[in-house]
Amino acid sequence: MVSNENPEMQKDVLQPETESIKEPAEQAEGDLPEKTPEEMPGIASVSGGHEPDWAAAARRMPQKKEPEGAARIVYGILWYAGICLVAFLMIIAGGLISMVWLDPAEVFTDPAGTAFGMYLEPWGGWASLLLLCLVVRSYRPLFGMLYPAWKKKAGDIHRGNIYVYDWKDKRYTPEDKSLWSADSLPQQGNSLKALAGGIGLGFLFNGTCALAAFLHGDVVWTVNPLMAEPINVLWVVPIFLAVIVQSGQEEITCRGYVYHRLRVRLHHPLIPIVGNSVFFAALHLANPGVNFLGMYSLVATGIFMSMIIYYYGSMWFVIGFHAMWNFTQSILLGLPNSGIVLEYSVLKLDAASATNSFAYNTGFGIEGTILADLILTVGCIVVYMINRKKKAAAA
Repeated sequence: MVSNENPEMQKDVLQPETESIKEPAEQAEGDLPEKTPEEMPGIASVSGGHEPDWAAAARRMPQKKEPEGAARIVYGILWYAGICLVAFLMIIAGGLISMVWLDPAEVFTDPAGTAFGMYLEPWGGWASLLLLCLVVRSYRPLFGMLYPAWKKKAGDIHRGNIYVYDWKDKRYTPEDKSLWSADSLPQQGNSLKALAGGIGLGFLFNGTCALAAFLHGDVVWTVNPLMAEPINVLWVVPIFLAVIVQSGQEEITCRGYVYHRLRVRLHHPLIPIVGNSVFFAALHLANPGVNFLGMYSLVATGIFMSMIIYYYGSMWFVIGFHAMWNFTQSILLGLPNSGIVLEYSVLKLDAASATNSFAYNTGFGIEGTILADLILTVGCIVVYMINRKKKAAAA
């Protein structure tokens, strides 16, 4: 990211031009910074008032000549394509890691074990992302967005702060809605309350769609005969944990890596919010029964969860929401999960009597319906309006 430095931009980065910046070799260990954290916008105060190394490095961030006009649009498209390609390769690498080292599909063969193995398989995606973070230093704070907010220390809170390029002012500036920081987003962050809220809302959204389909006569359930065996009942908890692994892997890839890399370089929040959501939906194009309403549902889900990341900085919330959405329709209700139907579930759907309607789609499940699209769209609007009012009140 460093090329063609612009001296006129360099002297204007994150401090007045009257301030000089010491090079790392010139600054003795323990010296007070030329500009205290309190004077630096977006920089948290740390114990003793010393500026941490990462903050000094950010202020010395070299500038590069950025494209303008049509070249800027082409640059943005290429950057987006490159980020999506890397994310897709990470997913492929994760699948290979899982197959080579521990393929759950080969370990478990019964219906409950098969469901557990399918949801646990994305553990390889976590491993591939971790390996990438170890290789690429600038990606290492990525897992910091999973850290509990109540255990963050002053020096840790902003360690992953995003410095984005401001196209208008032609300079790097601290991002006021840091992907990792709960300090500038005090509403929730990664708290147990946020996790419970995500789980509850995921159940409410999905359960509302399923209830509407049931009341409309589109679906009929019976208790799955598999539940007659106590061992199968006990599988519910491990499978829920496996669903968290699967949902978390998709979230850390889409709402983590893709969102972050787009936010850093393309800056305007709408680009990473919509961009990572389109990529998220594209990952499901090969799913059975996919249709236009289903793709819209996936994009709307991605936008909703991206807005939670942008406004509240809570990865725990979106993982909880995603996991409970999948768990409710797939494991509790036996409905298609983005077109995929499992033999193991608490309730068993009578697929032969199921019908298409505004609330249910026989091929893609409740996700491929107008009702699900409407609920998710309203959810996005509500999140936006709530935070718009808060912003207006703060002003």
